[in-house]
Amino acid sequence: MITFDRLLRETPVANDLRRMLALLEAAYEHPVDIEFTLNFLGDGSYRIHLLQCRTFQVRRESGGMPAALPATHSPLLAAHGASSAYRASNP
Repeated sequence: MITFDRLLRETPVANDLRRMLALLEAAYEHPVDIEFTLNFLGDGSYRIHLLQCRTFQVRRESGGMPAALPATHSPLLAAHGASSAYRASNP
């Protein structure tokens, strides 16, 4: 049987995901649902790759979600070396 017991017991993955969720919920001012992957490296460390973040459609008394974050906020997440929609040219 496959379980996540060892992952949750022996790594800080759960705490890192909780912190990520808290930061995203604070930034969006709404609860969020995330899709992510975990990649484990040879030295035992890991990388969390955030694939998608969606706000839950929950009504609050505040009146809704802002159209964009104020410019005074620093970046929440950053990508290093990522490339999207890359297509090699045909020879």
